[in-house]
Amino acid sequence: ERLIAKGRTDVKLRYSTNFSNLYIDKKNIIELWKKFKNLSIGASLDGTEKRIEYMRKGVNWQQVIENRKILQKEVPHAYFFIACATSMYNIWHIPDFFKEWVEMDYVQESGFCVNILTVPDYLSAQVLPPDIKLQVTEKTNSLIQDFIRPKFGLNSISEKRFAAALEFMNQKDESQNIAAFFKYNQKLDLSRKESFFDVFPELISLKTYTN
Repeated sequence: ERLIAKGRTDVKLRYSTNFSNLYIDKKNIIELWKKFKNLSIGASLDGTEKRIEYMRKGVNWQQVIENRKILQKEVPHAYFFIACATSMYNIWHIPDFFKEWVEMDYVQESGFCVNILTVPDYLSAQVLPPDIKLQVTEKTNSLIQDFIRPKFGLNSISEKRFAAALEFMNQKDESQNIAAFFKYNQKLDLSRKESFFDVFPELISLKTYTN
């Protein structure tokens, strides 16, 4: 509002947000964003539907979808990108998320950032056991071969980002931290009255490590 009042709508604005709310108090931020031509909106989204609602408690996925549609319609000049924190929770699912949102034209290929979570170490993708790492590797390589390369060519930014995530995951075996991961999640599930395995059925084989 100060920038608008001073006539400085020429400045570059870059936001980092979980994209769950387009209001500040009762003010609609969209009406302010419309006035700025150089605008980047970075959404911290680590997955879709129940997964993101579990990982970032308080996020409503349907509201996120609605907000994305509103932004596209009302502020089409805004550059929208996703900052996805890759962890043992979601590295199996991220290829689906990427493909779905690119196909729906919700995000550009170059705007899907695959960031690597390193701390806390018990949430790192390196904690996954070898059998699940193999599944993730095969699934991600299929995304690269069958979707990314045909659509965006060899060595695109998205291929490099997914390849880097795989390289990090397979770099070390940190499966000794699985117990710490479950201790952390059990506390969350008890306090929230949720179930990790209900939300992440693709990781059901991890149950063998809880005995």
